[in-house]
Parts: sequence; C-alpha cells; structure tokens
Amino acid sequence: MAAHPTVLKQTDDLVELFRHVLDNNVERYCVAAKTELSSLYRELEVERLQHQETKQLLVDESHKLYLLETQLHTLQRQLNREQNTFERAFQYGGVQKLPFSPPPLPPFMYIGLVY
Repeated sequence: MAAHPTVLKQTDDLVELFRHVLDNNVERYCVAAKTELSSLYRELEVERLQHQETKQLLVDESHKLYLLETQLHTLQRQLNREQNTFERAFQYGGVQKLPFSPPPLPPFMYIGLVY
C-alpha cells in the first residue's frame, strides 16, 4: 500500500518545520552560551588582576617582615651583649649598687609644688 503524495508532502513539511525550530533553538542556546562565556572570561580577567595585586602585596609584606625579623635579631644580639657586659661588670665590682634617687626636676617644674 503506497502512501498518498499529500501525506508524504505534509510529513516532509513537518520534518522541515522541526529542523527549523531545532536550528533556531540551537542558535539561541549558542548565543546565550557565548554571552555567558564572554562574561566569565571578563570575570576571570578581573580575578587574575586581583590575584596579581594580592601577590605583589604579599611580596611587599614578606619583605617588610624579613626586614623587621632581621632588625629584631640584631636588637636581641645587642641586648644580650649589653646584658652580658653589665653582668660581668657587676660581677667583678665594676658597678656599685647605689640607692635610687630620681633626677632633679627642671626649675620650671618646681612652680606649684607643695611641700
């Protein structure tokens, strides 16, 4: 039993219509995907720039920390030397224990003192 030519024509028309709808949907999806992809690329570029800035800040702060650690180490060595010198001088009698007396006040500080 052969199909009627009208039925074949209508089937071909439906197939063509579905192809056209499918092509339009795919095209819309691709445009949306390209837009989203381009937006993601822009965000990625911004994050890369922020990352570079953060890395530079980290390098700067690490350098400052290194300098401060070096200075702290130097000051600790100096303090240890001075402490050892003082202990040796005190041990061998080079430094005598004196009673503590505050230094004299400058003359303008005596104004208003009540005895």
